[in-house]
Amino acid sequence: MKESSHGLKPVVLTAAVVACSLLGDSFLYVALPLEFRSLGLSLVSVGVLLSVNRFIRFFSNTWAGYTYSRYRVKFPLIAAIIVGALVTLSYSVVAGFLAFLLVRAIWGIAWSFLRLAGYLTVVAAHGKEHLGKTMGLYQSISSLGSLCGALVGGYLLDLWGFRPTVILLTCGSVIGIPLAISLRDVQVAPIDSGMELTRINLKLVMGDVKMLGIGLCTLVNSLLLQGILVSTLSLYLLELVGGGGVNIFGVAVGIATLSGFLLTFRLLSRFIFGPIFGTMSDRFGRQHTLTILFIGGMAGMAMLGLTRSVYVIALAVLLAFISSAGLMVTLATEASDIAASLDQGREYVMSSYANWSDLGSAMGPLIAYVMRLGIPFRTTYLGSSVILLAVAIFHNITTYTRRL
Repeated sequence: MKESSHGLKPVVLTAAVVACSLLGDSFLYVALPLEFRSLGLSLVSVGVLLSVNRFIRFFSNTWAGYTYSRYRVKFPLIAAIIVGALVTLSYSVVAGFLAFLLVRAIWGIAWSFLRLAGYLTVVAAHGKEHLGKTMGLYQSISSLGSLCGALVGGYLLDLWGFRPTVILLTCGSVIGIPLAISLRDVQVAPIDSGMELTRINLKLVMGDVKMLGIGLCTLVNSLLLQGILVSTLSLYLLELVGGGGVNIFGVAVGIATLSGFLLTFRLLSRFIFGPIFGTMSDRFGRQHTLTILFIGGMAGMAMLGLTRSVYVIALAVLLAFISSAGLMVTLATEASDIAASLDQGREYVMSSYANWSDLGSAMGPLIAYVMRLGIPFRTTYLGSSVILLAVAIFHNITTYTRRL
């Protein structure tokens, strides 16, 4: 692809389109665990519905890459944002597991097109020397949709209820349609689309022995500190304090509002603490930084399992999310270190890293809600802290072995 002469404008507009599309999906992570009974769902089905859109991406990514290489970016992107808005609207009218399963699967397909459109627009906008900065801008803007969906959606859920909130968020998603129409088209070279398509190759998950330690840590981070914690937090708070909400410093706060605020911090922590931990890993070394972060993650999950204080739970969640953000940065940097040492196959190393992350985030909600049938969330959180310790030890062993 040739470098665009239009600077950052197409990147900003595409990121805004993607942000609009994320409103409904992020809202479900707050609302579904609280409202599942009124929607005709069971507890286990909540985990399935929060996972199915991630599992289907391993297959829909191929379709998206092929479509963009054949029909360019603009019109498939417009179709994807329209489908995404319709999916969000459907949350207000469908009921029952099968109906929700269908629309969540459709959302997973739409997200494959939306995400890949963003990546291709970034690559088309600037040369390689500015790629990191441009990608950072795109990620920052597009993540605002997740932030608003969780925080604003959670507050409105307490204020208005499920269906009125979904309708308002649908209006926000529709704003992305004229933005997408205003975009200039992007020509995609088939060789460029192949870089993204390698991510859906399941063999890459276990295909590189050197990536095993990094991959397992990435899987556990996505599984425990993102997948399980994110998908269960609102229901755990509801079980702990009841539907009447909590009183924080004399202010009555609903469970959905509190959950939305805490989940929003997960996104903010990536921007606030990501560069800090990246600098730490450069200055003090990857292993020392990872050790600190794993200790933080273990402490956060252990605190969640041991306390019943809302204040301590809030601190524990913040600690877990900060640690998770740091792990994401440091583990990605470790994978990049391995990729940089190779003359060929660098894209396979990074796609293997991405697949580990996708698998963890996909399995987290499903595992959490299946386990909830037999054990409380507090036990799951305590078990998660033990697993974090075991994987940290394993990663240190594999790192030491690679150096021999």
